[in-house]
Amino acid sequence: AFGAYSLHGKFALYPKAAGLVCRSELEPERAYRFGLTRDEKGKVRIYLDGYLCASAHPTAARGFRLKMGELTVMHDDDHRYRTDGYVRRVQVWDRALTVKQMGKASGCVRPKEARVCPKTKLYRPSRKRVSYSSLIYGSQRRRHGGRLNSHQSWVANWHKVRKGSEWMQIDLKKKRKVAGLALQRHWRHGWQVTSLRVYVSDDGKKWLPVECGRRFKTPYSHSRDKKRSVGFEKPVVARYVRIAPASYRGLPAMRAQVKVCKPRPKKKKGNQGMPEVKGKGKGKGKGKGK
Repeated sequence: AFGAYSLHGKFALYPKAAGLVCRSELEPERAYRFGLTRDEKGKVRIYLDGYLCASAHPTAARGFRLKMGELTVMHDDDHRYRTDGYVRRVQVWDRALTVKQMGKASGCVRPKEARVCPKTKLYRPSRKRVSYSSLIYGSQRRRHGGRLNSHQSWVANWHKVRKGSEWMQIDLKKKRKVAGLALQRHWRHGWQVTSLRVYVSDDGKKWLPVECGRRFKTPYSHSRDKKRSVGFEKPVVARYVRIAPASYRGLPAMRAQVKVCKPRPKKKKGNQGMPEVKGKGKGKGKGKGK
């Protein structure tokens, strides 16, 4: 049957020819809000916890037209599809909600977003502008703390990681367009944060989740110097950034910095017409006039 499925740990529409798959991997033992809309023009959008994660004009399955008065929820015993949960509530509207309306209906308040920037750069904060929820194993002893390429890493309290209460916070001094992160594992041991969530704030008090709390994966690296990149779908505008580990290997350790958008080059002001040509003599000929 065609429809919305949990395929190999990701929310998607079947058949795969529709090209509608959310990038975020579904976690076990967690409740999600799945959303699907189809407007009058046949554009289908799928949402995960209120965040628009894929959209297209599919031709398969009659464009996924909804059947009036019919809704089927299926369960599969195959653990690969991760359908061993339960449905708490089903809500149906008589119209296709907008992106903003779907986010509100799912309880997701998104930070201000900006246009995708063509180029990014790593922002290196001073030591005073990096703070942590907790410090163990002497994370605070070295000067560079948990920044990239330093000989010291931040190690979170693993007992609190599951609760989501551990974080590394970076103050960007002013509001900037944040496009993502760059991370490294522990500088000496093979400890590494393998997935995380990101929160941003304008004042350091009210925090909003990036992409409605999406868990960003950071595959394990065997090299201590190799950087793992985390990119957002769209840059977010904020001053403070919090990185919250969600899973790890060994111990929750990392070195991290924020990727910000490079400012667009300013256009030079000048004569936009024909270039001015300066002549040496007043006459038309090469020789001097008599």
